[in-house]
Amino acid sequence: MSRSNPLFIDSTKSNHDGIGTQIELNGVILHDGERVRCEVKDQAGQKRQIFLLEEGDGRFCGQIWLKHQEEIDLKFMIEDDQGRPVAESPVLRRQASYALIETWQTEKTKKRTASKPKPKVEKSFTTQTPLTDDKLGKLIAKWGL
Repeated sequence: MSRSNPLFIDSTKSNHDGIGTQIELNGVILHDGERVRCEVKDQAGQKRQIFLLEEGDGRFCGQIWLKHQEEIDLKFMIEDDQGRPVAESPVLRRQASYALIETWQTEKTKKRTASKPKPKVEKSFTTQTPLTDDKLGKLIAKWGL
């Protein structure tokens, strides 16, 4: 879906008209408590988010209002029950149309594990005491130098 066929563009709409866009993501398998979020960024840089609802068989759908034929960036994320990202797709550049249908690409996703912050370990540094002639002499005698 990288380019649209100009013969099938809705000629009754101009580029600034708003349209309801159906966003569909296929091939997603979620674990308990996970959900799918879609982040949409328009040409003006405005970001909007929608949560996609499961329609069955790994298919998730949602709707958003966009400008007809506007260039947008899509990014899909799988989140755990606390809203932390578990996996995300690369940013996909598309033109807004009535339906945007994508397939979840697991080999292109960045998997992130929810890691707990590591506790800071206080390092204790020992200060070195200067060697006196007496201590130096004992060390030389001990090592036979």
